[in-house]
Amino acid sequence: MELESLFSESKWKILAELSISPLSPKELAKKTNTSMANMSTQIRLLEAMDFIEKQVIGKNPNRARKLYRLKKEFCYMTLATKTTSGKKLISSDDSMFFFKVFLINEKSLPHALIRLYCENEPLFSRSCFGYVSIKGNDVEILLLDDEMQKPQDKISWKGNDYNLKYHLFSKKEFEEKIRQGDEHALSLLRRVFILIDDGMLARLKRS
Repeated sequence: MELESLFSESKWKILAELSISPLSPKELAKKTNTSMANMSTQIRLLEAMDFIEKQVIGKNPNRARKLYRLKKEFCYMTLATKTTSGKKLISSDDSMFFFKVFLINEKSLPHALIRLYCENEPLFSRSCFGYVSIKGNDVEILLLDDEMQKPQDKISWKGNDYNLKYHLFSKKEFEEKIRQGDEHALSLLRRVFILIDDGMLARLKRS
């Protein structure tokens, strides 16, 4: 199958829904507004491409619930410059941050956040990190670090200066606040665009 056909609107909707949480074929059909017959076809194709996998919930075969989930994370890159062109499917690894950050549509902020990451890689390699919001040049960042350290408060890129406001928690503290229904923590969780995660933030968002 050509890569372009994998990213047709119907398949992309399925992948987008499964990036949030595992779902049954019936749930997927409802969320993507399609028939069960078409959903079954799309699921078979995505399974054949090794992008999704079946998850069986329950030991009783007659009552077990069948869900589908993403099998791997990936980025489909299309590049065209005056000197180079190409297309490539990139599987998830430590470089996925550099693709995620460009989904933030805010002037030079993605470049500034890449600079922030590169200058503080040891910290970010152990942390959960996400973009929350921007107002003017003030940027809200959610940072979960068990050593309670934070990077510099200012970062710039080509004349654009950003003031970084960190919402800093240990992972245990943040999870406890979510469990207790803390409004501030819940608001951050709802708004955060996850850039680096060990699975904790994604799990909390799904719960």
